[in-house]
Amino acid sequence: MINNAKDAQAILDLIPTGIANIDKSYVPGKPQEYVPTENIPEHNAVKDFNDGILRSNTTIIYDNNYKNVRSGFEDGINGLTAAEKYSKVYMAGYKMAVEGLSGMKAAQSIDKINISDLSGKSADFNAGFNGYLAGLKAAMKDLKKSYDNNSPVYKFTYDKGYVAGKKQAIEIAHSSGYKHAKTSNRMPNLKGYSKEYVKAFTQGFIKHQNAESRNKTFNVLADSGIYVHSSGVFTKNNRVKKMKKGDKFTVKHIVLVNGVTRYYINENEYVTSDKNLVGLK
Repeated sequence: MINNAKDAQAILDLIPTGIANIDKSYVPGKPQEYVPTENIPEHNAVKDFNDGILRSNTTIIYDNNYKNVRSGFEDGINGLTAAEKYSKVYMAGYKMAVEGLSGMKAAQSIDKINISDLSGKSADFNAGFNGYLAGLKAAMKDLKKSYDNNSPVYKFTYDKGYVAGKKQAIEIAHSSGYKHAKTSNRMPNLKGYSKEYVKAFTQGFIKHQNAESRNKTFNVLADSGIYVHSSGVFTKNNRVKKMKKGDKFTVKHIVLVNGVTRYYINENEYVTSDKNLVGLK
């Protein structure tokens, strides 16, 4: 109708008629491809991140906020400087990390601080403090990782404490193995301990045995003498010869067989290290 109008006034005159025709032809309804949209609830991205919650089917705004708070947290944990231009959400994540690291530092210096001074600290500070100590304790007892708190601060500091605990446990194991070797030639039952702990204990155990016996001359003390075997695994069938009481031998090095030390005295020749049966000259 507009295309056929002769001038602007004619177009104005046609408008009421055009509107009436459109209203008359319109039929309310929904297209066949219409799919109802679910009502997505509003969530707090900062709180969810701090609680260790990762949601799906969220709004674009929520997703952006979650991304920003995580970015702030990662920058804070890695010691990067936050610029003032960053959003409040980013700074919330950054503050979580800074507070958590402060708590972890306090836990690392627990012998230098007063525990009562921790009162009034932020939740993130306490999460860092408690997370580090929990990880340290778990590693020392050789327990598997178990997070009591899903916050990123707690998990990060727990892992740091766990690594530190493993290191301390290894140092303690090496020292314990060395001390144990002073009174026994037999390894204790270390069932339930980590492979790292057992390895360190064994190294300490062997280190003492070598320091005490290697390249040194021993006497046979047993009244009935001792047997020399062709293997560190002693059986009647691999006895090579018998040494009498008072016979001497020199230890070349120590071998550990099924948790018991043996003296290697010559090529394919092994004897007991039992201090009741052999002793230093």
